[in-house]
Amino acid sequence: MKQATSLLVLTALLGAGCGTLFNSGPTTLRAPAGATIDGSSSPVSVDQKTAHEVRYEDGHTCVIQPGISAAYLILDIFATGLIGVVVDAVTGDWKVLKAGCPGITEG
Repeated sequence: MKQATSLLVLTALLGAGCGTLFNSGPTTLRAPAGATIDGSSSPVSVDQKTAHEVRYEDGHTCVIQPGISAAYLILDIFATGLIGVVVDAVTGDWKVLKAGCPGITEG
């Protein structure tokens, strides 16, 4: 029975991508005073798979784009083989938001 449980856990881990295991939820972004993220004041819980618009107090806008995390891709290749790459590609869970807008912090 113990071996069957271990095999089930191992199969579940190998059948999932690293992004799916560690990055499937939203993240929180914080903006400087007077700025909004997607029209909401800071902090905002956002999906990492889509782009988000930051509007600053002076009217300037900036877009935070999602991109594929090299770390998740490398982990998928070495830890799970192509299974993890396929799972993360289909779910989009290997995407992370790329920095680029001044004053925006994660967490």
